Amino acid sequence: MSLSAVLLPGIDGTATMFGPLQQALGTLLSSVSIAYPTQVFLSYADLLNYVIERLPPGPIVVIAESFSGPLALMLAERLAERCRALVLVASFLSNPRRWESRLLLPWLQPWMLRLRPSKRLARFFVTGDASDAVVEFVLNNHKQVAGEVALGRLQAVFKVDVRGLFIHCQQPILHLYAKRDRVVLMRSVREIQTLRPDIPSVCIDGPHFLLQTRAQPCARVIVDFLRQQHLVPE
Repeated sequence: MSLSAVLLPGIDGTATMFGPLQQALGTLLSSVSIAYPTQVFLSYADLLNYVIERLPPGPIVVIAESFSGPLALMLAERLAERCRALVLVASFLSNPRRWESRLLLPWLQPWMLRLRPSKRLARFFVTGDASDAVVEFVLNNHKQVAGEVALGRLQAVFKVDVRGLFIHCQQPILHLYAKRDRVVLMRSVREIQTLRPDIPSVCIDGPHFLLQTRAQPCARVIVDFLRQQHLVPE
């Protein structure tokens, strides 16, 4: 049975922004994106079961963006040999914003996370020099997620710790990080590089939303990695 790429989204969970990556991968690798519920909060443990129920048949490689990185490691442990490789993109193993979480978490309310950020704020934190259409798409996705769900996911990010899973992960791992990431900071990058200096950790010059704004270079690195693992043809 042929290998499928399973694309897991960032914190909005809508899985509608993988088009550029899927186009860049072309026909070399079939892919399926899995969206998370927008009106019901699911913990990482709940999302693990939710994703497993929606996986395509056969062997998979998981490409996980930001929020979904910890979930990908949980998935790799559960699926064992069926999961052939992991690609962690602009992601983290433990709370990526420790100081901010201590400051903000007691005060955050669901309605605050329903407020529409300005385009300037979106560009600063996640989209960088992306087109206005991409920025508008990101902001529209943000509106689809209930405030309670957004807050629950943020709380989950602040509490997660999958460093043990990462250290003991048996599958090949590729780590991509953004040179101009203002969401997942270099502390999280260094944590990954320090705990597993054996895995490739590749810097892409771009903002947090690498797969949307730098799809071509990301796809090239991903395909080269999978070829090195003999998972896709030369």
